Amino acid sequence: MPGSPAGVREALGPVGGFPHVGAARAWAGMNATVPGGRWPSTVPSTASGTRARPRSEDAGARRNDLYDLAAPLPSYVSGRVALIGDAAHAMTPDLGRGACEALVDGVTVARELTGRARVEDALAAYDASRRRPTRRLARAARIMNRAVHTPRHIAPVRNSAMRLFLAVGRPPA
Repeated sequence: MPGSPAGVREALGPVGGFPHVGAARAWAGMNATVPGGRWPSTVPSTASGTRARPRSEDAGARRNDLYDLAAPLPSYVSGRVALIGDAAHAMTPDLGRGACEALVDGVTVARELTGRARVEDALAAYDASRRRPTRRLARAARIMNRAVHTPRHIAPVRNSAMRLFLAVGRPPA
């Protein structure tokens, strides 16, 4: 990718530049480091080398940390209150399913509320139907995140394993 030196790719894993409204290029990358840390030195210099000049203390690079729920919640419901989306099952964006699952949660809550007389029963049904699949997706996203951020010397083993999983037809989740 033009303008994306190997040092940035090595520091962040997958890195991408893409057009952004009001800017020539926006950069996205993931780094499994301690939240609140600083960008590797190669990132701000690459970002500031593009026509778009983001503004921040890191030579123009803005950093937004990502979080997931390390331990799944025992329930998404307490009485007449239900959690949906990231509030219930925050996951890393490695599968691209977060927003989709929030929409499915909302549709499920609506369906259960219109099909049952008691709110408590509807929310219990929502919890029973959504907790297992969203836990599996969150776990799969975490596994994918770890696989993507494999140290360089282990990457060939990871790549072979992924090819094998894809040939068999089931992702490692």
